[in-house]
Amino acid sequence: LHDALPISRTVNIPAGGISAKAQDTIQSQRLVLTTEYGTVMAQCGPSNGRGRRECVLLRAGGDRYASMSKAEAEDQGAFVMKTISGLRLVFCGSFNSEDKVISVVDGSGRLVAKTGSVSSLMASEKAGTDVEPPPQHVYRLWVAPLVDVGLVLCGLLCIQHFL
Repeated sequence: LHDALPISRTVNIPAGGISAKAQDTIQSQRLVLTTEYGTVMAQCGPSNGRGRRECVLLRAGGDRYASMSKAEAEDQGAFVMKTISGLRLVFCGSFNSEDKVISVVDGSGRLVAKTGSVSSLMASEKAGTDVEPPPQHVYRLWVAPLVDVGLVLCGLLCIQHFL
């Protein structure tokens, strides 16, 4: 795991403020990520298969792109995403804590994304006393260059809502 994460994009996400809407269908419940104009970007939801609990990520057109499930014994407490192209991402961290500090590493162990609450991050940074505190339950997502921010975001949503 590399200590330095070159940041290409930073996204502040207010809890519940993501352009994702839950859809209940007869088959399953899913989250649909859309643009502000209503264009579907991606979908995710629990798998209809039996056995192991799994979440599937679908492209805008509805074809399967990746699956996500609780990690095997070697990565206890983590979640693993596998895409159809063979990419493997491991999500690990404090999923149930208030700060939601989560790291995402690729198959080679390279840190590709991380999250944390804005309030805890500001407390750890050197902030002046005249800085207004951020609203509660706002989280920051850092994603390394050339990493699909939508894929990471869908993974986080799967963990929070379905796994």
